[in-house]
Order: sequence, then structure tokens, then C-alpha cells
Amino acid sequence: MSKHLSEAEQMAFEYFERDLSEHEMDQLFDRLNESAELRDSFMEVARDEWLLQHSLHLQHSMLKPEMKRLNFRKKVRRVAAMAAVLLAVVSIFIAHQVRVNLVSAAETVQLHPLAKVVDFYVMENDMITLVNQGEVRELTARSRLNSGDRIVVPPGARLIFQYLNEKTAVAVAGNSLLSVSDGQRGKTIRLNHGHLKADVDKQDPSAPMRVLTDDAEAVVLGTTFEISALGYTRLAVHEGCVRLKSFLHKTSVDVSAGHLVNSFDMEKAGEMSFVQIELVPVLNKTLNDPVSDYYLIVDDDRNYSAFLAFDLGDVSERIIEARLQLTVARSQQDRWGEGLFRLHRLSPSARPGEPETFGMKTQVAYFQGQVDRDLQLEMVIDPKQLKNGINNFELSLDEGGNDCWFAPVKSSTPPRLILKVRNGPSGEE
Repeated sequence: MSKHLSEAEQMAFEYFERDLSEHEMDQLFDRLNESAELRDSFMEVARDEWLLQHSLHLQHSMLKPEMKRLNFRKKVRRVAAMAAVLLAVVSIFIAHQVRVNLVSAAETVQLHPLAKVVDFYVMENDMITLVNQGEVRELTARSRLNSGDRIVVPPGARLIFQYLNEKTAVAVAGNSLLSVSDGQRGKTIRLNHGHLKADVDKQDPSAPMRVLTDDAEAVVLGTTFEISALGYTRLAVHEGCVRLKSFLHKTSVDVSAGHLVNSFDMEKAGEMSFVQIELVPVLNKTLNDPVSDYYLIVDDDRNYSAFLAFDLGDVSERIIEARLQLTVARSQQDRWGEGLFRLHRLSPSARPGEPETFGMKTQVAYFQGQVDRDLQLEMVIDPKQLKNGINNFELSLDEGGNDCWFAPVKSSTPPRLILKVRNGPSGEE
């Protein structure tokens, strides 16, 4: 047995270094089913591999990772392993909640559906993955989300699902990892990483809906809210009221509509009221392209970039959160926009076609990945990088990327700068 374990351990390491043969893959998974020790070792290696492959998206590193294409079978298994790893790690920090258990392939537990897919989007050659009790499923339009499903939504994808027999709908952003379950205490979503927005139907007060993150728990009876788990928890309530409990501070606060709270700053929950503002450009143009006004084209080969100007008025000192959204209006056949997109802030006096007026370019956001037609490319901007009045930006694509064509302001899907702005006079806390 020890000989098999040694060979299997070597194979487990090689899994991440090369493509194993079908025979080797079968051997490896047989050994994984036999040995808890090997499963633990495999998960440790998988965790490190996952962190290396996705450090750009999770840690906002400016390093450009190597873009790899995995065959279908290997990719599904790798994503499944990573989902299991992250959920296992999170369970250490919130051990008083539902424990994540490894279930061998020989064991069977009756699954029951919780929700249906309303809409989803993934890039070509990519997928949203469902993992449950050793089974890996690719999400499709006809999929049902079962209790216990762990859901991996890759960067650039999106998912909307609705709970059965009620109107509760949840929209999950790309680069998110979550799981869904239910029980006598009600429905639970465990958001390990990422962002979701939910419109929750009225719930039984004895069984409210709960959203768990690493450091907090949101208890919902019926409301519209959004929650992010990115190293800390941020809750923004649009309608109704949500109770947020901090595991770290051992405190709870009720967050009402139009208010926002961060898990590390619970004492300011009642002070952080906000309104959401959506701005469209006062000016947009493809730089270095004297012809096209129908698209904003970003193409490194032709040195095309997009110029965007937004008028923020006097709200910059009250901005809590800022996101730039652009909709892809056209893509080349058999290709998609791909690469490292960078957003630079230019001088307030910058004018299209006059580079000498751009001043010093300051990078304020970026997106690494793929975008296809009708997909919204979204970039999060640090509010400290925004100023009162005119804010000029240039969106460019690093060398080696595939060009992308975005909808301009004179379209049904113009670029939008979405701001959450604190209520009250400028500068007031």
C-alpha cells in the first residue's frame, strides 16, 4: 500500500505539471478514493496551484499570468479541486457553521433541487462548474442548483438563478465562489469570494435567508441587497432591511435601505447612507481612428484606444464605490476580446487627438481576461482616483491581446460610471 501511495503522490504532483494519460488519470482518481492522506496532500498542492493561477484576479496583482488552455476533462477536474480546497479552508474560520465534508464516490446522498437557472454567460471554452459529493457538472440553461452545490463562476462569466416556488433571484458576478444549501433554519448561501446581488422574496421569520462570508453573516427576511467578499465583507441594502453579524467583533447591526456597511467598520453602519448614480460620458472617441464613430475600438495592433470623459460635478469626496461598465458591441468571428485592458486617468484638460494635452497617465483600474459580444466589461476604480468636475480616461489593450469593440454613448448600451455616493454635503462623514 505504501508503494502505491508513493507512486500516487508523485502522480498527484505531476497532474499539475503535465497532461496525464487516461490510464494515469484513472489510477490517480482510484488512489484518491482509497486514501484520505493522499486527498489531503492533493488538496494542498491544488490550493497552491489555484492561488498561483488566479493571483491576478484575487489579489489584484499587476503581473500578467501565462494564459493556458486546458483540455475539457482536466479543466473540469482542476476547477472542482480548487472549489473543494477553498471551501475546506474557509470552514476553518467559520467552523461553527455547516461543516464541509468530503464524500467518497461510493457514498450516495439524495439531492434535491433548490433553484433554476434564469440566465448565464460564459466565454467560449469556459464553463460555470457545479461540484457536489464528488460529482462535477457543467452548468447549462436547464440545470437545477441542488442543495450542497458548490458553484465556481470564472472571471468574465455571470450567473442569475431563482429559487423554486418563490421569486427570490440572485445575480452572481464573475470570479466568484459560492455554495447553496437549505435546512430547517432556511436557505443559506456561503459566499467564499466574489460579489452577488439578491432580490429576496418575503421569508418565514423563523427561517430567514442567510448569506455567510469569511467574517460575517447577513440575515435576510425580504429585501434587495448586494454583498461582496473580497478579504472583508461589504453589504449595501437597496430595499428593506438586512441584519449583518460580524464574527470578528461579535456584534450585529441592522442595515436599512440606502445604507452601506463594511465588516471592519460596523460602528458606522447607521452613518453610511448612499444613493447610486449612473453617469454616461460627456465625450467618447476612438483615439487614432479618424473614421469610426459607431464603436469605441481598443486594438493594440493599430494603436487604437478609447477616450472617455465623465463629469462628476462635486461628488468626488463622497464616493464610496465606483465601477466603470462598457458593453461589447462587436467581436471578430471565432475570436473575442482578450488580454490585459488598462484604464488610465488623464489630465482634466486632455483633448482627443492631442496627446500633448494628456499629461501624466495614471493607471486607475484594469481587467485581465476575455470579453465577448453583449458582455459588460467592468472595472472597479478606487474612489480616491476620482476628482470633482471632468475626469478623462483612456482605455487601452496591452500588446498581444485581441481587439475589442465597445458600444459608444450614442447607443442603447452606453458606457456607464456607476457610483455609490454618500448622502450629505461634500466632505461630510
